[in-house]
Order: sequence, then structure tokens, then C-alpha cells
Amino acid sequence: MDRPKTLYKYRSISPSLRESYVKPILAQSKIYLSTPNQFNDPFECQAEILVDSDDPLVAGMNQVGIIDAVRANLRNMMLIYSMSAVNNHELMWSHYADSHRGICLGFAAEGTDDIFAFAEPVSYQEGLPVFDLRSDQDPIEGAKTVALVKGTRWAYEQEWRIALVGKAPSHEREVAFEPATLTEVILGCEISNRDSLAIKVALAMRDSPVTLYQAHRNALEFAIEVLPVDRISSDCLLDENFIDPADLV
Repeated sequence: MDRPKTLYKYRSISPSLRESYVKPILAQSKIYLSTPNQFNDPFECQAEILVDSDDPLVAGMNQVGIIDAVRANLRNMMLIYSMSAVNNHELMWSHYADSHRGICLGFAAEGTDDIFAFAEPVSYQEGLPVFDLRSDQDPIEGAKTVALVKGTRWAYEQEWRIALVGKAPSHEREVAFEPATLTEVILGCEISNRDSLAIKVALAMRDSPVTLYQAHRNALEFAIEVLPVDRISSDCLLDENFIDPADLV
């Protein structure tokens, strides 16, 4: 699979635009990685666990209990940031961007000195991935494989993931990225005027340039068109109807 030039993150910006997304991503250049337990798919990062019943370490123990414990441990040792190779999928705008009221962030994916260089494509298959405790495979590599497999019904997402394995879930969830890596922001076709202006203000305050786009409903078919928006002027920082820009930094 060819590596996309840009990877996209669909996001809701409610209920707290400034605290959830403007400050961490647009102002501070940080992303937040999630554990599989926070995802909307209960099959996330599940695996078929193969155990050698003759292994003296597990002989006489409850095999079901061992398998359940291994599955839980696998999910607990993963931190994931999910993105897509596409920016105009109607279902993804609906599911992940608050029914088109949110935004879609575009990150340059071809660099080598940034967290996004670690993004890898997700494989889609019918059966669960296998985590084989009988083999001499590195358990970190085995867990990484599990983190990069989903069911075929999710293939439309064209997902790429940053999957960090072996990280304690309570630590290091926020990861800094190079500000220039954020290259695009797309406004949803149902975004509110207030949220749209908030995004424009935040982009005007960045030192690193970002191209702003607006998603539109196609007039003739069930499709989303992404079109460029004129660069915002810093005059909007003084809009008396908007929040104090100092709150965004």
C-alpha cells in the first residue's frame, strides 16, 4: 500500500472546543493517544490467543482464565492514534466529527522526524489476528500486529494508525508533534458559525501555516466536496462577538 501524503483525523469539537482541541492540537501541537478500551468497537485489538497446555508455566491452570488475562494485558499495553487516508467520507464525518459539525485535521505523513512517521496501515480481515504464546516471537511485535488488524466491515475507513505498544496507559498519552506537520484543517459542512470562527482564529495565531478547507454537500449526488477557504485575516482576533483570543493559548 502506498503511503498517503496526508493522513486525516476526523474530530468532534464539542462540548469544549478550546480545552479539547484548540489548545492541544492547534495551539500546542499535541495529540492524545487512546487505549483500545476507549474505542467504539468492542472487537478492537482482540486476538486469538494460542497457549501451549504442556508448558510448565501454565500446566494445570485455567486455560480460559489465562487467555482472558492475556487479551486484557494486550489491550492495556497499547496506545493508538487513528487516522484515515481519505477526508471526504460521509460516514466518517457522521460518526467521528459530530454529524458533520466537527473538523478534519490533515497531517503530513511522509516525514521521518515526527510521530506521524510511525503511522502504519491497518489490515482488514475476517478472522481475529493470532497472538501465539507458543512461538518465540517478540511479544511487542506480536502485540503491534494485533493493534493493526480490524474486521473487514471497517475497511471503508482506510485507516492508518500510530500504535505504541508497551506504554503504560496512564502515562505519555499526550505526544508532541512538529507544528509544520499539521498542514490542513477542514470545516464540516454543518459546523456552527461560532466554531468555524474559533478554528479560523486559532489558525491565524499559529506560526506554522495551515491550509483551511470547507466541506460541502455535493448538489447532485451523495458525496462530500472539500474546497479551499480564503485565508483568515488577523482582524478576526478583534471580533467583539467572539471569545477572548488569550483564552486559546
